Amino acid sequence: MKQYIKNVPVPVALLIAAGVALSLAQFLFNRSLWLDEASLALNIIHRDGLELLKPLDYLQVAPILFLQIEKLFSLILPNSEYGLRLFPLLCFWASVWLFYQLVRKQFNSLYVMITGLSLLMFSYKFLYYSSEVKQYMPDVFMALCMFYLVLKDDKKERNKYGILAVAGAIAVFLSNVAPVILFTCGVYLLYERFFVLRRKNILPLVAVFAAWLGIFLLYYVFFIAGHPLREFMTQYWKDAFLPKNPFGMDFYACLLERFMLMFAGLYAYSFVDISPMYAAGISILVFGLAVLFMLGIVRSIRCGKPAPVILGCTPILVHLCLSYFRLYPFEGRLILYLLPGVVLLCAVGFDGIAKTAFSKLKLKQYGTWLTMIFPVAFLTPTLSRFPVKKSEIRESISYIREHIKENEQIYLTSGGPVRGFQYYRDIGFARFNKPLPNIEIENPYKWENYIDLHGKFWIVFTTGKESERKKVTLFHQFDSLGFQKLDAFETSGASVYLYDFGEQ
Repeated sequence: MKQYIKNVPVPVALLIAAGVALSLAQFLFNRSLWLDEASLALNIIHRDGLELLKPLDYLQVAPILFLQIEKLFSLILPNSEYGLRLFPLLCFWASVWLFYQLVRKQFNSLYVMITGLSLLMFSYKFLYYSSEVKQYMPDVFMALCMFYLVLKDDKKERNKYGILAVAGAIAVFLSNVAPVILFTCGVYLLYERFFVLRRKNILPLVAVFAAWLGIFLLYYVFFIAGHPLREFMTQYWKDAFLPKNPFGMDFYACLLERFMLMFAGLYAYSFVDISPMYAAGISILVFGLAVLFMLGIVRSIRCGKPAPVILGCTPILVHLCLSYFRLYPFEGRLILYLLPGVVLLCAVGFDGIAKTAFSKLKLKQYGTWLTMIFPVAFLTPTLSRFPVKKSEIRESISYIREHIKENEQIYLTSGGPVRGFQYYRDIGFARFNKPLPNIEIENPYKWENYIDLHGKFWIVFTTGKESERKKVTLFHQFDSLGFQKLDAFETSGASVYLYDFGEQ
């Protein structure tokens, strides 16, 4: 390890330090848990290890090993989001190091290292998921770990394949996307054995593949087959599947959209709630990354480096196939594990352009430091919204706790406020001077649901662009009915309002 650290180039060391610092700052910022995080966290803190092997409550699904590790950290740092977020943070740091090792092994080029690490570590999405109480950053770690082991040189073939068999088995229990990654690793191992090592004996690989398949079938039988949420999840993610007709224009339009989604995901979780000018800038950046990606594929093949192409493109193709057959959606956070491979090919594409340009402009000796301009460009969009916030329900709870009076009640709208209040109440944060009956409502934007209320109520919302429009309409209806707004508090992704609905 000391040798690895000692040999890290100064620009790369600076980038890694900056990425670690940003992720640590995001972690320490300790944003509130949003709906999905709070729902999963409630399962983790209220169940023991054996109970976490059963289907989860609150419409949650997560890998078994991930849940066990989260449970362990929640016991080490109890009643704290820090404990729940520590494992994703460690996975982010490990992923950065593994990515660097892969880049150094395949392309010993500072241009590739600087560009690739900048794209990865300064990505809005990666920094966000480095402290998300979900399994998506462990997905990234698992993928990079398997790729590293596949490409790692080992004098004894038996040792390498033995480690791969064990690591693959662990991956199945740690990540939902393990089958995609193991299939990809299998494709590369077959290529390596037949075309690089020129060996015809396939039995060692058959043993590894059999171990992977056996473990996956075991996991499938006990934890996937007959899962009560399967139909719900298929319906929930219906828009993230490819169209059924592979010959229609909709299919190819959707395919192109999914392709561009991989690059858009690096810098914008979505284009909702951002200015048109910012969205235009992101669009240009996304198009540029797509071009670099294609150039990276061509250049890797020309340089006789097929590994980045196989390990970067195969999981994309497999995931798209799974999406077509309605087995796994191709969307947002579910494709986070694909992005390191995408980023590496983008960096290889940039490497070709940079070397040619710096050579012709006679700037080759300054190329490394000129390339450092790009991390600033990659970092700027992310810093404009850093630290990342989503739904600051904890701030709403604090405001209510400081201002609520004895005769006032709390009215929780469905989803985020309910699960958020439940989690923060159970860890001891959402505590008031006296127990209050929290009333939950399923359709918070229909004024008819409020007509029978009497007295003063704090109404808690989690917000978004669409819900904001509905809320404005609801409040206009309140005004017309003579309901009086007495207080309001709004923060990022959450808001609370005190209304007087009159005497009974």
